[in-house]
Amino acid sequence: MLLARQVNHPLRAVYKLKPASLGLFKYSTDNAKQLKRGKIFINGIAPQFLGRLDPRIYLPSFSNDSIAKVRDDYVPESISFGAKLKDVEFRIKEGGAILEFEFLLASDKDSAQALQKIIQEVADYIAANKKKGFLNLMNIHVYPIKGEPFLEDLVFSLPTRILKVEFIGNTLCEEDLFKEFRPFGRISKITIHNPESSGFPKYALVHYFNAKSATAARICLNGQRDCATRFSISYKKRDGKFWKWITSHPHIMLPLIIGSLLGLLYAVFDPVRVFCISSKISGRFDLAELSFLREMKKFALKLLKSRESSGLFDKMNVASGLEQEEKVYEIQQLLTGLPESFVYLQGPKGSGREVALLKSLEDKENVLHIFCDKVSQDSISIDFAALAKEVGYFPVFDILNKAVRFADKFLVSMTGKSSDLSPSSEKQFQNLLDCTQLTLARFFK
Repeated sequence: MLLARQVNHPLRAVYKLKPASLGLFKYSTDNAKQLKRGKIFINGIAPQFLGRLDPRIYLPSFSNDSIAKVRDDYVPESISFGAKLKDVEFRIKEGGAILEFEFLLASDKDSAQALQKIIQEVADYIAANKKKGFLNLMNIHVYPIKGEPFLEDLVFSLPTRILKVEFIGNTLCEEDLFKEFRPFGRISKITIHNPESSGFPKYALVHYFNAKSATAARICLNGQRDCATRFSISYKKRDGKFWKWITSHPHIMLPLIIGSLLGLLYAVFDPVRVFCISSKISGRFDLAELSFLREMKKFALKLLKSRESSGLFDKMNVASGLEQEEKVYEIQQLLTGLPESFVYLQGPKGSGREVALLKSLEDKENVLHIFCDKVSQDSISIDFAALAKEVGYFPVFDILNKAVRFADKFLVSMTGKSSDLSPSSEKQFQNLLDCTQLTLARFFK
């Protein structure tokens, strides 16, 4: 029976066999054979860790029976030199697992060659059974661990395709580095930095074509000694070249960003504005336009008129003195013309023009009311916000328009050129009128 103990960690899961389970392994006491240990790294049994928001670290991908699962899925039953699986350490960040084997080997045999033969048998077993990793469709590879892996669990130290190899000792040449790192994957380039001052570390940058190869090289070669040199390997952070290029070319990117933002606002919010204007015209969200409320209003007006109450009907009495009924009928006839027609009511103040107009529109549906006294106070300038409120033009984004104007002024001060994307008052009024015209045209179809 195989017994295991788990050490939980969000990025790291270690499973070790209890000493009681070693009773299953009966090794010979022959002095000619020695008990050896070796570690291998199986790369690709899970996707690589992408960040602390990666939900895969919370998935139950590895359970308490993981040693048995790994033994069944990736380790053959019979291995040379009587090798037995001792420990399993999952590396969720790198998407692999470190397996430690114990095997018997004659004292005159090379343990590195024996471990290489074990790796070949494990790789052949995985290929023959066409094993695939958890949530990963990439091929699985097996490598020997030659150094001392730095098994950290730093959240922000994410795998990249570039390795920084620090030399503790003498500096290796490019050819020697290529021989050491090429077995793990294709290398695009190797850059050696050998500063003149002895106070700065000597290091090399190894650029792989993919991060999977870089993770395997870091696990297997970190801490390895090559003659008088020891490797200390870490992931090189991404340079952010795209963001650096954006910040260094504001005369190109700022107009592009502003134009894209305005285009997005036009594509997304113009239909919303048309909908708001149409709701204002049709009274879709106006409680006063509900049928039972309108009937109650008419009943109340009739009741007040029958009692000859004052107040509301004072204006009606003035309009009746100017042949109100005939004027209302005439206005109704004029409003039945073409949509392009225009009706202008002229008369002295207090002559009942507003009451006559509203009475002529009582039975009309889909009417847009614009009260000019609310839009313009001095009969010269027009308040954009008040006009937008009258027609139902929403949203306005007045603060965003001011921000765009500020960005345009900043661009002029930095580069001497304007983006010409700052929305002027004329453009704002034109856009408002265009949306209103488009909405009105839909009602006359």
